[in-house]
Amino acid sequence: MASETEQLGKEVRRKRAPVDIDHDKLARILMQNLDQTMEKRMNRMIDDSITRMDGVLRAQEERMATLGTTNLDRTLEALGKAEETASRVKTGMLWGGLGRLSMVLLPFALVLLALVAMVVPAAQLLGVAPLSEWIWGIFADIETLWGQAIFAACFLGAMTGVVWVMWALAMKIMAAHTVATRT
Repeated sequence: MASETEQLGKEVRRKRAPVDIDHDKLARILMQNLDQTMEKRMNRMIDDSITRMDGVLRAQEERMATLGTTNLDRTLEALGKAEETASRVKTGMLWGGLGRLSMVLLPFALVLLALVAMVVPAAQLLGVAPLSEWIWGIFADIETLWGQAIFAACFLGAMTGVVWVMWALAMKIMAAHTVATRT
């Protein structure tokens, strides 16, 4: 490029005429020089980056290899200790858990016992004692446990249906009464 520039300078001095610049030719020359310069710089920068990255990766691989073996040994030891602790805790949790579950269920069992004890007096107060005795007689006559379970489930379902119908009727009566008192 320097030689071409010098040639152009000599030619301009020799002619002493106005200078006309061929912009296309100048652009081609500058682009060619710029391309060559940039390509060399970019190749150098890429080569340097690759070299640095390779060095860093090798160093990381070496560190990971040493860390992996030492940490693996420690991890295996800790895992063995954890398994031993888990087996000891497992047997202790079984009986402890059952005890806590029993303590939680105790109030529910007492409430159920009180409700069962109140069935006969409540039936007598409501005047359905003969009906409850008849149902109990049917229940007692069933000889198999699964038969009793089916009968109890059907009876409880029927009683739930009766209570629901009574509740729905009560809500309708209450709604009708509320509307009547507002007007």
